[in-house]
Amino acid sequence: EGGWRIRFAHQTFAWTSEAPGAAAVHCVITGFDRGTPHEKARPMLFTYLSPKAVLVTNIEADHLDHYKDLDEIYDKFHDFMGLVPEDGVIVACGDEPHVVEIARSEGRRMYTYGFNEGCDVRITSYEPHGIGSRYTAVMPDGTQVEGAIKQNPGRHNVLNATGVVTLLWALGFDAAKVAQALSGFAGVRRRFDLVGEVGGVTVVDDYAHHPTEIAATISAAAGLGYKHVHVLFQPHRYSRAPLFTQVLHDEFGAAFDKADSVTFMDVYPAGEAPVPGVSGKTFLNVVLEHEGHPQADFVAHRVDVVPHLMDELQPGDLVITMGAGDVTAMGPQIIDALLKARG
Repeated sequence: EGGWRIRFAHQTFAWTSEAPGAAAVHCVITGFDRGTPHEKARPMLFTYLSPKAVLVTNIEADHLDHYKDLDEIYDKFHDFMGLVPEDGVIVACGDEPHVVEIARSEGRRMYTYGFNEGCDVRITSYEPHGIGSRYTAVMPDGTQVEGAIKQNPGRHNVLNATGVVTLLWALGFDAAKVAQALSGFAGVRRRFDLVGEVGGVTVVDDYAHHPTEIAATISAAAGLGYKHVHVLFQPHRYSRAPLFTQVLHDEFGAAFDKADSVTFMDVYPAGEAPVPGVSGKTFLNVVLEHEGHPQADFVAHRVDVVPHLMDELQPGDLVITMGAGDVTAMGPQIIDALLKARG
């Protein structure tokens, strides 16, 4: 409707989907927040965009191989939001004070969304529904909108859905119709992506690799009624060791608290050369230093990972393969092992 072009941009490749027979009136770009790996002095790529409307969900410390610190990240998002023209709009998560502060400083038309009382679009209720959620939000004019998320559980996904509803409402679309359409969206690959179910054991795959998203995904999974939640985690990049062992030490250590067991694989290098003294155990040590986690193990060799997990799995359990690397390939291997065990 209205001639939408949706472009998903990541590094040097992109996919485009256009409404049949319609001119592109709107173009949606979902991008990322860092520069190129080989040109660290180059300005962050998202500051090359010319956005008419912006939706900002949160801003946190990450990619510190590209940014000096969190303050520089705030500065870059300030620059990015400043690119919105006078007749544009900024939508910001009202549960994130720094996001709201930066967005308000731009002086553009702006709306907030979230659970907080002061949000322009406020989520008044949400509840799990299968492996998704149902939620209710109240628009600035008092209209109540009911929506659902088909496959991705958790509070954070309700926030994201409400952000989309708010953005499109601000652009003139009917909020109830947006929420209804969004209810049929099955999600994207590698976000609580169902791999399979064998003998009562369910396996899903998730891209989470930052402490906030790790904790959110596991917390959502813990509320789904499985007997046990087992997480197979693969750290991403050797260069992230200082971020997780120092800057975000406490956050990373606590991120796995709601899992019944955690198994760490070795580091996925993503093209980086190995760093002496840094392995998956380096990352796991942060979790072990955090008091109270029941079971956390490091399996150094990939070939030993599935047998290790098989010793733990029972009917009614959930396994999450988690990380930004090739841990995604482990899900089908776990399914194969479960099929063979069943005979």
